[in-house]
Amino acid sequence: PGPDCLFVVRNGILYGFKGSLTSALGILTGNIVYLSLVYFGFASLGKIPLFMFITSLFGGCYLLYLTVMSLKESSELKIDFSEENQKTFNQKTLFFKAILLNLSNPKAILFFSSVLTPFLKGNLLLSLLFLYAGISGAFLTAALFSTRLSLIKTQRGILKAANKIIAGLFLLFSVKLFLQAMEAAEGLVKQFH
Repeated sequence: PGPDCLFVVRNGILYGFKGSLTSALGILTGNIVYLSLVYFGFASLGKIPLFMFITSLFGGCYLLYLTVMSLKESSELKIDFSEENQKTFNQKTLFFKAILLNLSNPKAILFFSSVLTPFLKGNLLLSLLFLYAGISGAFLTAALFSTRLSLIKTQRGILKAANKIIAGLFLLFSVKLFLQAMEAAEGLVKQFH
């Protein structure tokens, strides 16, 4: 799973179904942006080195921020899983964090612009709608699955470990994006020589 899926699962574990659903809806909103770019013919953005450099660098920084925040939460983890507490997280903030995570992921840009586009034939709008339905189903399944991890909810030690593992995965993704930004920067340098 990529950072989007991990974000949905993490927030489902921490905040329950509302948290995971809010995260999934934010990610899916970001996907609407990508699908709109494909539909209106801007799929080639993912092939521009400057664009890839900026999104890779920004995405790496944002994932590094999520890593630090997850590790900070792990050290201070005092979570009350009552229904009342699960309502207290800020849905709007979580929603926009999910959109930002999704839109700063250059792998998603590449997927929608390079990998996916050649497979869309015939009625483009219908193809994109079916694709979106499939992606939505996958993220909603992740949202439901994450809220069913009751063992993690009741065991504070397991919850802290899961949060640290997710933070480690975010860190690996951020390093990968920084390396991708360096690769894109090399492509930029070659363009100007």
